[in-house]
Amino acid sequence: MTTQSDFDGQNVHFTDDTTKETVLPVAPFYFYDDFIGNALNGDIWGTLTAGTATAALPAAGAAILGHLVLSTTAGGGAPHAIASTVEQRFLDLSLAAGVEIRAKFNSAIPTSTGANIIGVNNDDDTDPSNWNVRAVFRAEDPVNTNTNWLIDTDDETNTQTSIDTGVAVDATYHIFRIDFANLADVKFYIDGTRVAGTTTFNMSDLTTDGAVMQPILYMLGTDVGALTSTMHIDYVRLWADRE
Repeated sequence: MTTQSDFDGQNVHFTDDTTKETVLPVAPFYFYDDFIGNALNGDIWGTLTAGTATAALPAAGAAILGHLVLSTTAGGGAPHAIASTVEQRFLDLSLAAGVEIRAKFNSAIPTSTGANIIGVNNDDDTDPSNWNVRAVFRAEDPVNTNTNWLIDTDDETNTQTSIDTGVAVDATYHIFRIDFANLADVKFYIDGTRVAGTTTFNMSDLTTDGAVMQPILYMLGTDVGALTSTMHIDYVRLWADRE
């Protein structure tokens, strides 16, 4: 691994020159979880699951450790798996915040009514349409016309929905990063390359309370058929200035 230093927003960060992973952001506030251990850290994370869905770390002895696994199997009622900090919001986007999540699908990508979301929001509601503040990457069903990762943002005034990144939804690890250094022009990256750069994601109308968000990892399974889908979250990395 070769690292390089960059100045992004207000802070220096060190990046893997090959993968573009932000290996160390030099910021006053820094949170990192690579999900090492036998169980999810319940002091930080909480999960909500319904139907045939699970959200957990792999069992001891598994071939793949250090991952949070969200899994759904098709069944009535559209099973869902959510991992978040249970509305214990601690990332203030107004303080030059950064978000980086490495994730992939490890099996079939959901079809029919499935959806997959990674990013930040302010709500644990199981229906993403009720999240009134958010900045997320979203994968729709491949059977729909949108086969690429999409971007949604909402600050309760300015809304962007289903903005195409041009990056296909697949079973490959990707590094998803969101740069909030300028809330009037929030930037999104996949594997170090800016995506949807022709769209202005304006979140400058966030209220003082609305700007404080939580990481959200969400998977909605299908309500028909027998498809099982799994998404692996390798790590979550957050950083910002202090108030």
